[in-house]
Amino acid sequence: MDVGTWFSRSPEARAIVILAGLGHIGVHAAVPLKYNFSATAIVGYQSITPKSVYNTVQGYGFDFGFDSAVTYTAAKDGIEGKKSVKDPTLANWTGDPFYLPAQQAFFFSVEVPRGNYQVTITMGNKDSAVTATIRAEQRRLMIESWQVPAGQSQTRTIDVNRRGDTIAGGSTMIGITTREQTYVDLDGRLTIEFNGNRPVVQQLVIAPVDTDITVYLAGNSTVVDQPQEPWSTWGENFPRFFRSGVTISDQAESGLTLASFVAQRRLTNIASTLKAGDYVFVEFGHNDMKDTTPTLLQSMNAWKTNMVSFISTVKGKGATPVLVSPTARLSFSGTTAVNTLMGYPDSMRSIAKEQDVPFLDLNGLSTTFIEALGPSNAAKAYTHFIANTVPGQTAALADNTHWNDYGGYELAKAMATAVKTQSANFTFAKCLSDDYVDFSPATPDVYGSFQLPFSPFMGAFTPPDSAVTTRLSPQAYARSGIRIASTSFRDGILSLTVNGSDEGLEARVVDMEGEHVASGFLHGQSEIQIPALHGFSHRIYVVEIVRDGVIVDEQKVLP
Repeated sequence: MDVGTWFSRSPEARAIVILAGLGHIGVHAAVPLKYNFSATAIVGYQSITPKSVYNTVQGYGFDFGFDSAVTYTAAKDGIEGKKSVKDPTLANWTGDPFYLPAQQAFFFSVEVPRGNYQVTITMGNKDSAVTATIRAEQRRLMIESWQVPAGQSQTRTIDVNRRGDTIAGGSTMIGITTREQTYVDLDGRLTIEFNGNRPVVQQLVIAPVDTDITVYLAGNSTVVDQPQEPWSTWGENFPRFFRSGVTISDQAESGLTLASFVAQRRLTNIASTLKAGDYVFVEFGHNDMKDTTPTLLQSMNAWKTNMVSFISTVKGKGATPVLVSPTARLSFSGTTAVNTLMGYPDSMRSIAKEQDVPFLDLNGLSTTFIEALGPSNAAKAYTHFIANTVPGQTAALADNTHWNDYGGYELAKAMATAVKTQSANFTFAKCLSDDYVDFSPATPDVYGSFQLPFSPFMGAFTPPDSAVTTRLSPQAYARSGIRIASTSFRDGILSLTVNGSDEGLEARVVDMEGEHVASGFLHGQSEIQIPALHGFSHRIYVVEIVRDGVIVDEQKVLP
């Protein structure tokens, strides 16, 4: 059910909550929802003070404990963050690619049903200039370095998608991962992050919009709205380069393959709200290359079959599937970047040609980008940081797959340019942001001049793919009836028999540190062989049976 239908049909949507002497259409209002952050009341707006803390009764307010970070401006013409104080433990922090804003960042959330929303923000301050960076939901970059001169107010509109983990029109959930259980993207409310130097907010208006083109993103950890710094992706930065008229809905999740994305009903979830004129960008390959069907040819054939089926589902809704080749890993031979993704980038291209759908060569764009930086500097685009670069990061990070804010931003800009270049294929190219400038990854922005205020959502500092599924629980084990009956491990081939097998089960092999090694899918059969462990027969593994993102049984496998 779309937002407009929900509001018109739902009894909850017509409920009125009476707040503090003001008749206010509350949590599930017949929108637009209007909030005033100045001390002077405005008719038709809900007044917000620095003490307006989010709770589920009123359904709006300063969120995630950041009510302690906000205060009225001196003129009380808006609300801003309190003065920032640098963490004294960051002895090695250079500030790149982050900087510490003059004021603390803060979050304001409003409960709304899933769907697309136009969020109109008015900012400004009588006494000083405003510089604001606006993110939405889970670190989605929407507005960068918004400059408002002292004594002025300015208004801008962003289009934000509020995701759902339940397939529209029913109660069936997608298979969510451990990480997703705490996602801001899936918490039932729309969240705006105000960041920068003097991000003074005066008014906020939220209204559903059903006329936008929606661009859905399907993929893995190189696409997902990364929940925490210092990781980033092109997907979470992509909205920054578009204005109102198109909404980006990032449905990607870390650790997924094309097959597991479909098995966890994520494509079904997209299809439940997909409409004619929408787009679905598909980028997989990083985890698919670990697929352990008996031969690479069989693996690639299965990949092609799954991709063609994916394309058919999207086309069946009158929408346009767009195949995107996977981003390059950090790997060089001399000054030339090395492809570590086997035949998956080329497969994306050939399938797109065969199926007559648009193709965006992000693998080529990202390869050009890191080659332009050179082997001595390319790590600056990935999550490579010395210890204590950001708060709480006590150990060095050296992740050759996942990008940081600089890398994610540059690739998003390259993707926006690719959309413009192929504008005949993309009707939403007309919605490129007013300040968009053509970009070539062969001449990237200088790393030292790149500055983006870090989000208060700081990381646990483990690679995004290291905790893909919910850990085994007695409740899940008892309910499933699925059991590992036997395992054998000879000559690099793991043979597995499962009792109670059903469609969409994943057999995942991890090492003793929890890192993903290999996997395969049981499509109703009770036996599977996972042969890609040659050369590792001396190691101890754990095999996990995963259904809907939940581990329902696991067993240690001895060499």
